[in-house]
Amino acid sequence: MHTRVGSHPTNHMRLLGDGEGDGWLNLVASPVETQLGGRNYISDRDKQLRSLQGALRVLSGEGVQLVSLPGFSKPKNKYENFELLDEGGARRGSPELYKVPRSSEAHFVLPCDFFRYGWIHVLDDSEITFLMMLTFLHADLQFDGEEFESDHYVSVSSSERLLHFGMSRDAYEAHWTLRRFGLIDMKPGKGRFPDGRVRGFDPYRNAPLHRFRLLAHGFGRPALGVVHSTLSAIRAEGAH
Repeated sequence: MHTRVGSHPTNHMRLLGDGEGDGWLNLVASPVETQLGGRNYISDRDKQLRSLQGALRVLSGEGVQLVSLPGFSKPKNKYENFELLDEGGARRGSPELYKVPRSSEAHFVLPCDFFRYGWIHVLDDSEITFLMMLTFLHADLQFDGEEFESDHYVSVSSSERLLHFGMSRDAYEAHWTLRRFGLIDMKPGKGRFPDGRVRGFDPYRNAPLHRFRLLAHGFGRPALGVVHSTLSAIRAEGAH
């Protein structure tokens, strides 16, 4: 958030914080509990640290190449000062360091509230993928800072969804919960019901597409409370 455009962010924060400040462990939500049974005692903090180190190993793997571990060959502190690599992922040759993109470079923007209010921790993979797909499709629109909410709606065909985003039909249904969470709005395609069914379906014609819009203000609420209350309401509806 604070690195200048065109620059590579420098990581000086340790995995474990000290008395003077937070560490990366304070920024990662991991559902672990202290292990008291058996012969070994493992604290929840130790489990979180192992989980974080495991994630960094995966991200630094040859098939991923999203993180560099400059100290991995050392006997200690193998994961400290990790660096972000270019989001293009695995490629031949030496990977490039990540740099904050300039306005003239291809990029898309997620609202900071997506992280600030914990949505990154409570949404599942398909819901996050759907949000990023919509954000990408909105990328040609001009946003001012975090105020990127737009009246424009976007749509995606099944072929584009599969070929460009690798999103299955089941994952596409994530729009249903995202709408209930108040993160997106949808206009059903002409002659279509919200659940996707088509009135007078013709297998030889393309069905009208649903159109979607991101609701930036929806991210400005504590995610855990919103998701908990929404899912409770959905369960109550199903019971009637």
